[in-house]
Amino acid sequence: MNELEGIFKDVIYENDRWIIEYGKIKGDFKKYMEEKDYKTFCFITPYNPSNIIIDDSSNAVRLKKLDKRLKKWKHKEALSRHTKSDYPPERGYIIFDINEDDAKELQRDFEQVAILYGNRKECDFLWLKV
Repeated sequence: MNELEGIFKDVIYENDRWIIEYGKIKGDFKKYMEEKDYKTFCFITPYNPSNIIIDDSSNAVRLKKLDKRLKKWKHKEALSRHTKSDYPPERGYIIFDINEDDAKELQRDFEQVAILYGNRKECDFLWLKV
């Protein structure tokens, strides 16, 4: 595992209902996916493209652009938060029933090094190939 992978594994994804940790689908989030019959999900943020921290107003513009792209999927606002570093929290979305190709397209378009992608049982990172 490289240093970047280790940093990403210390991130949690949360909103007012759930906390998702790398590799683990459990509790209320798992129950919600089962109740809604969602098969897959991803978390993506448009913040800080290519892991370069940019100003808040630029991140807000990028968030609005991402929001407009999500009309065809069910989604919920969420936040990614690093638990072992001072990297700033990033707003984004948990997107439900998105296939891997569509998730990767959003990842490329918003220049995200990694996004969390999974199903009802497990999740892992999709890494941007450059």
